[in-house]
Amino acid sequence: MNEKDLLDAIGEIKDELIEKTALPDTSGVDTEPAGEEHFIMENKMNNETKAQKNSFFVRPAVAAAVAGLVLLGNVALFAGIAKMRGVNVGFTRAAASRAEGDQTTMPDLIGMDYSEAVLMCGDKLNIMVDSREYSDYEAERIFMQDIPAGDPVSAGDTVHVRVSLGVKMVCLPDVTGWTFDVASNTILQEGLFIDKRSEYSNEVEKGLVISQDPPGDTDLEPGSYVQLTVSLGAKPTMVKVADLTGLTWENAETWAKDADLIAKKVEVPDDSEAGTVLGQDIAPNEEVAAGTVITLRVSAGKADDAEDTAEKEVRITFALPEKAAGRFSIVQYENGELTAVSSVVDPATADGSASIAVKGTGQAEVILHLRNENTGADVQIGTYRVDFGKCTYEAVSADVDAAFAAAGLLAG
Repeated sequence: MNEKDLLDAIGEIKDELIEKTALPDTSGVDTEPAGEEHFIMENKMNNETKAQKNSFFVRPAVAAAVAGLVLLGNVALFAGIAKMRGVNVGFTRAAASRAEGDQTTMPDLIGMDYSEAVLMCGDKLNIMVDSREYSDYEAERIFMQDIPAGDPVSAGDTVHVRVSLGVKMVCLPDVTGWTFDVASNTILQEGLFIDKRSEYSNEVEKGLVISQDPPGDTDLEPGSYVQLTVSLGAKPTMVKVADLTGLTWENAETWAKDADLIAKKVEVPDDSEAGTVLGQDIAPNEEVAAGTVITLRVSAGKADDAEDTAEKEVRITFALPEKAAGRFSIVQYENGELTAVSSVVDPATADGSASIAVKGTGQAEVILHLRNENTGADVQIGTYRVDFGKCTYEAVSADVDAAFAAAGLLAG
């Protein structure tokens, strides 16, 4: 039955009941009949009056019944309409109740442990895990929710979340025995960083990785540092330098050769006998690596007898950076070849400066390098223009601080 048929049916019931219980219409009836007809009429009227009196008491009950039927009809009508429209009356009532009293705001679940979130909100919200993925959050932490925190929600609503598997780890390969270039490129491609160390090794060839920390096949978080120790080759034999002053050039050169050092002669005018060693650029008793060049100043005889083309010595000096640390030496190169090396300097015992004696004639430009005696690092300091005739010099292009930093000779 549709809505119209239901309403029509209720209308028909009410009309029928009203017709059956209505008082008769007495308008136009003669109240003074004559004779027998009057008696008969009076009796008839008396009977009808009794019936009407009885109907007077019946009509309220009938009216009440009609009203009840109307009420029941309205209820049935509402139920029928609701049923025809597919509405669940109980659900609608529950939804209305929830909308009025059970609405709240969405909590912030980001960063919470999934189990804790379920314990805290599971009785009001349905927390559904869409996926578990690697992220910067710790494992089992929620890192995404599809309903923003603070938005209105109702009891029973579903919020979709993503749960972290933790940070995706990187497996560090074993690079011991690899060349440093290959090892560093491989590690950097994995999103890791390198802390390079160097040391001498009689077993591992120069330039190869001696060891690594952590060891190979270790799982690391991206961005972790890996310490690689690289071989500088066999540790050079150290030689204690003798005091060569006063010896002849020939004897001093022989001693240097036997000690596995390279002697270089610089002649200077002097009143001493020609060929006598007047000084040396490496102090006596200082230890240097085998193969180091030791420069000897040798007398060229009296000035009147000396030739104008005799080499002269000029000492180039510069101040040490404030944070200079580590043992180092100054190296001179000419045309790409090593021509002089200063004595080893320790900033802790130096007077705040370092120097090297260079030799030559006329004017020349010399290139000086800084060598880290602990790691073997060799960095150019700069170019100097030297006037040997006037025993003066000036820096053409030099950066002492940058050289110390590049050679790893600055503390902190």
